[in-house]
Amino acid sequence: IHDAGLGKTTTILRIYAEIKKKEPSTRLIVSAPVCTIRAVWEEHVKIWLKEKKIKCLVVDKGIILNKHNPADYDIVIISRNLVSTQYKKHYEWIPLSEEYVDKAGKVKLRGSFLPKTGTQLPQLFKSTKAKTMLVIDESHYFRNSGYSKVCLQAHNKLATVVDYAIISTATPVCNRPSDVAGQLYAIGLNHSSNLPDEVKDLTKPKTWDESRFTIKIKTVELFNANVHRRDETILDLPNITHNVISFNSFEGFTTKNKKLYNIELEKARRIRNLQKGGKVNIDALRQMLLAITKMTQMIVHPKLFKTGAAGLKSKHFRKIQNTPSPMLNRLSLLVKEIRDSGHKQLLVFGLHTKSIMEIAQQRLLEDHEDCSYYFYHGGLSQKQRNELVTEFLTPNPSTTKILFIQMIAGGVGLNLVPGPTAAIFIQQSWNPMDHLQAFKRIHRIGQDKPVSIYNLVGTGSPDDAIRQIHEDKLSAVGAVVNGNALGDNPWRTKGRAVDLCKPAK
Repeated sequence: IHDAGLGKTTTILRIYAEIKKKEPSTRLIVSAPVCTIRAVWEEHVKIWLKEKKIKCLVVDKGIILNKHNPADYDIVIISRNLVSTQYKKHYEWIPLSEEYVDKAGKVKLRGSFLPKTGTQLPQLFKSTKAKTMLVIDESHYFRNSGYSKVCLQAHNKLATVVDYAIISTATPVCNRPSDVAGQLYAIGLNHSSNLPDEVKDLTKPKTWDESRFTIKIKTVELFNANVHRRDETILDLPNITHNVISFNSFEGFTTKNKKLYNIELEKARRIRNLQKGGKVNIDALRQMLLAITKMTQMIVHPKLFKTGAAGLKSKHFRKIQNTPSPMLNRLSLLVKEIRDSGHKQLLVFGLHTKSIMEIAQQRLLEDHEDCSYYFYHGGLSQKQRNELVTEFLTPNPSTTKILFIQMIAGGVGLNLVPGPTAAIFIQQSWNPMDHLQAFKRIHRIGQDKPVSIYNLVGTGSPDDAIRQIHEDKLSAVGAVVNGNALGDNPWRTKGRAVDLCKPAK
């Protein structure tokens, strides 16, 4: 089930209800992020299945499974992390414990999860007489395959005792076509005896021909046969406009700042050139990513080169406040323009580091001290998140409310409709699907007003490069999910980020 705001949760419950009509004992197991199991899933069960005698168990703490047998319930809603926790009670990772045959036909050893001695398989993973339906919500979290990834292996094991399985996400393809392989593996596609090998092989990332950046037709056929409610055209949503707000990245850079920025760019390019020849290890790739991160943070403010964005102290904030960067000045001006157009609620999306959003808020307070500010980030409990959202969405005509959201923390399981109709992205994620998940918090079922999205991007910066790369990744999404024809053409055309960045001049 694809695309955000299409009512995926409701659709799944309807599918379950239809199956249950024919097979009354059918059970449903939903594995979801912890932030959605009560606020989204439990709430929807109460709304849509309220007239039916449905026994529902919500598992957000391990102790609940000590008191209740999942087999006694019609619906079990459990966090994906607790599925892993249950799995680890009985399985452990053993290096070099499994034989396999490589492409050259040689028998080799690799690690695998094996049962611990003296332990019992948790009830969650035991088969029952009743038919069982498994749903993995926000399945794109499983996009990275690997034998040692406990969460992936736990769900693959769970899938062996179910009769039906669904992956539910707005973004099945995130960065690469093979992102979907881990999701198909998580629902046990490799276990299905009634599927041809060429379909089962889609659970193996190396079968996706990524070396040539082409996309196999079997993948498209699989999605055409199995994707429901593919896009938002059926919803007749109001218009959404995407705007790129550019600014001069290096205006105000001192000669020293330009030199430091260019050193990091050169470092990243040097590693990239070595990578082309296959001479780069994982540590070198981390150094390249660190260099790009430093460049990105310098665009927010040059003083972040020395300190980094994490763990800033009050003295650092004061220095940044006294010498605002072009990015911070443009943000303040953009907020003024949005406020002048009549918006009383506004979202500002940042990435992982809360300090970047704190720097942005500090600058806004200079020109917009009459606004009310809120922070939604990964450090908040679910109760705190719910209270914050309720307060933010409560209309207050006397003030403009600005909600800063950490993109990963608030990109799923959050419904901000009715409410704000404008959002600013002050940073760009490598994954364009993070952006789609984020802005769909306000462009979804129930929205009846036009929505405006603004991307604040410095010219020649890593964010500028990343936005160009987004075009390639979105073409891959279209080819895999919607069957948009690429033929034998490569889906990567823009090159790599370090090739697209411009030196500071």
